[in-house]
Amino acid sequence: MHINKTWKLEKIIPKKDNTRFCTRFALIEDGNLVATNGKAMVVHPIELTAEDHDGFVTIEAIKASRKNGGLIGANSALTVAGTVYLRPDIERDQYPSWKNVVPDYDAEGETKVECISFGIDAALLRDVADALGATGNASKSQKCISLQVPVDRETGEVTRPIVVTCADSEGSKGLIMPLTKL
Repeated sequence: MHINKTWKLEKIIPKKDNTRFCTRFALIEDGNLVATNGKAMVVHPIELTAEDHDGFVTIEAIKASRKNGGLIGANSALTVAGTVYLRPDIERDQYPSWKNVVPDYDAEGETKVECISFGIDAALLRDVADALGATGNASKSQKCISLQVPVDRETGEVTRPIVVTCADSEGSKGLIMPLTKL
């Protein structure tokens, strides 16, 4: 299997999760590499070889593959540059049903539900949340923000600033311009 060296799946996969142990691992399924923590998900299409099989992948193997051009052999075990990593012995049905939450796309690549698409600088979004004083919810690990996205009724495009607010901001607002090119 070949994965992109820039993918940092460990940012999504929880280090400890007592309720869903299986989310500590990525999942290869149907030509995709999936990582989730139950609140966020990343789905990457991947290149598989004839020897690769669906199943779980450890973060250790993914990290090691970055030093090896993103190559991981994924059959009964995971192999990266001669080092073998055991695959977790977990039943597939314990992993979240990721296909149920990914939007359906038609043959032209359009979603089957009405959506808007726009680009936003993720680092700026985090900076604005910090500047507004978003301190988090009950778990204190999540910075809760709200995005108000103005959409041009005629074109359906996002051309005006996106308004960022949070419960902790006491009426303060942040504004981020959408990216003009993706």
